[in-house]
Amino acid sequence: MTDNKDLVLIAQESGLEKSKTEVLLTKFSSYFDEAKQLVKVGKEIVVTDENDLEGMAKAREIRRQLQDIRTKGIEPTRKTLKEQSLREGRAIDGIANVIKALIVPEEERLMAQEKFAERLQAEKDNKIETERHNQLSKYVDDSEIYSLHPSNLTDEAFEKLLGNSKLAYEAQKKAEQDAEAERIENEKKEKIFNERKFELVKYSDFIELAELTIETTEQQFGKLKTSALTAYKKHQEEQEKIRKENEKLQKEKEKADSERMKAEQELAKQKEAQELKEKQEREAQEAKKRAEEELERKSLLAPDKQKLLEFAKQIQSTTAPAVKSKEADMILEKAMELILEAVEVLQQGAKKL
Repeated sequence: MTDNKDLVLIAQESGLEKSKTEVLLTKFSSYFDEAKQLVKVGKEIVVTDENDLEGMAKAREIRRQLQDIRTKGIEPTRKTLKEQSLREGRAIDGIANVIKALIVPEEERLMAQEKFAERLQAEKDNKIETERHNQLSKYVDDSEIYSLHPSNLTDEAFEKLLGNSKLAYEAQKKAEQDAEAERIENEKKEKIFNERKFELVKYSDFIELAELTIETTEQQFGKLKTSALTAYKKHQEEQEKIRKENEKLQKEKEKADSERMKAEQELAKQKEAQELKEKQEREAQEAKKRAEEELERKSLLAPDKQKLLEFAKQIQSTTAPAVKSKEADMILEKAMELILEAVEVLQQGAKKL
C-alpha cells in the first residue's frame, strides 16, 4: 500500500517552494489518510456467496465513500490548486494520481464485490437464456426472434411457448409425413393406372375406357378387362366370319369375271374374223373393179398410143431442106432440135398410156 512519504517525495521533487509544498500536502494528506483507511477496510471484504447480503452492502458503502473522496474531494482540490501554475499543476496531478492509483483498483474490486450477486444472477440468467434458445431451436427455424431472457419471460411463459412450439412442430412434421405418404400413394396409383390403361388401350373400341380411373379397384379392373376381352374375342370371330364370306364372294366374282372375259375374248375373235373376211372380200371386189377399169382404160388408149408412136416416126423421118445462108442454117438447126424434143415427148407420153 502507498505510504504518506510518497506524497512528501512527489511534493519535494516538484521543485515548488516549501510553502506551496506544505499547502499541497495539507490539502491532500487528509484525503490520502481517509482513503488509506477505507482501502484497508475494503480489502477485508470478500464476497463468495450470493446470500452474503451484508458483505455486498458493506462493499457498496466503502466503494461509495472512496468514490466521494475521488470525485468530491480530490478532483475539486486538484482543479483549484492546478490553476496556480503549471508546476503546481504537475505536482497536483502527480499527487492526485498517486491517490487515485490507491483508490481506483480497490474501488473497482469493491464494485465487483458489491455486484457479486447481480453478476452471478446475470450469468445464471444468460445461461438460462442460452438453454432456452437451445431447447426452442429444436422446434422453430429461428429462436432469436423471441426474447427468452428470464427478465423478459417467466419460466411458466417459456414452458408454454416451448410446449406450443413443440405441438406446432410435431403437427407440421405429421402433416409433411402425411403429405409425403399421400404423394407416394398417389404415385403408386398413377403408375398402376398407367399400366392398366396401356393394357386396355388396344381394346378401346370395345369398352368405355373412361370407366378406368385412378381409383379403380383390382376387382373392378378385372371385370373391365374381362368385358374387354370378351367383346374383343366376339369381334374377332365376327371379323373372321366376314373375312371368309368375303373370300367366298371374291372367288365367285373372280370365276364369273374369268368366264365373262373368256366369252368376251371369243366374241372378239369371232368379230375380228368376220371383219377380216369382210375386208378381204371388199378388197377383192375393189381389186377386180380396178383391173376391169384398167383394162377398159387401156382398151380405150391403145389406138391413141399407136397413133402417137406413128406420128413420132413420121416427124423423126422428116428430111431437112438444104440452105445456103448461115442464118437459115441456124434456124434450121434450132428447128431440128425442137423436132427431136417433140419426138421424145410423143414417145414418152405414149409409153404411159
